[in-house]
Amino acid sequence: MTPPKVTLLPASSADIPTLAQISNLAFETDVHTWLTELTLGSDHAAEMELVCEHWMARGEERCVVVKVVVSKEVERGKGGGG
Repeated sequence: MTPPKVTLLPASSADIPTLAQISNLAFETDVHTWLTELTLGSDHAAEMELVCEHWMARGEERCVVVKVVVSKEVERGKGGGG
């Protein structure tokens, strides 16, 4: 089986909702995040959207937000219709 090809690319504003959701999933079992949400009524995913927008507004010379793009070629004859 061929390993996936992983590429880092600059994220765009269109990626912000996905990045915020990934962050939300990554911290869903974090006790500090739970307490913050319970005591302050915050929404981690919504806050991360604002944070990503802020980081991107700083400009690439100060802050680069990246995304991982994974591509995998399907081997012939192994479940990919090849």
